[in-house]
Amino acid sequence: MSFRSHGAAGHRDANEADVLAPLRAAPGWHVWLLETPCDVLVRRPDGVLFLAEIKQPKTGKLTPGQEELQKIHPELLIWTRPEDTEELLVRYYAKRAAR
Repeated sequence: MSFRSHGAAGHRDANEADVLAPLRAAPGWHVWLLETPCDVLVRRPDGVLFLAEIKQPKTGKLTPGQEELQKIHPELLIWTRPEDTEELLVRYYAKRAAR
């Protein structure tokens, strides 16, 4: 599902599908593509929502709007590779198993 407007001319990062694939494959995780202020809204199985930005490795830079968002929302996740989302899943399930 996407919250992008139909007339938007924005582009998606080439690595986006690969980066998001582990989350989309994980049971109970939901991913919504956004146009602004960042790329993705994610819902964990426990209902927690968070924002994430997909960037190209080494070349991706935050826009001024994203930098402002990061100031007020320092938890903004920035992912550049599939291993970033895989590590998120590992940490999440390890924390749940330790309870």
